[in-house]
Amino acid sequence: MSELKYDVAIVGAGIIGCALATALGKQGRKILVLERNLSEPDRIVGELLQPGGVQALEKLGLRGGINSLRCEWYDADAE
Repeated sequence: MSELKYDVAIVGAGIIGCALATALGKQGRKILVLERNLSEPDRIVGELLQPGGVQALEKLGLRGGINSLRCEWYDADAE
């Protein structure tokens, strides 16, 4: 049986886990990403990114993505 070797194991394939895996992979590291559930959630779970988060993803070459949309209407102060 062959042995698998990784430089980094990341638990969680959310926005941070995937961004970290991408950044480390671009450095030439072997990455293992573990996610317990790959089914699509039936609720909003933090998909709205602030401008700084979008800029960070752009630097990693991850602009856009699956079903991503630009949000022009979000207003945290709205009642």
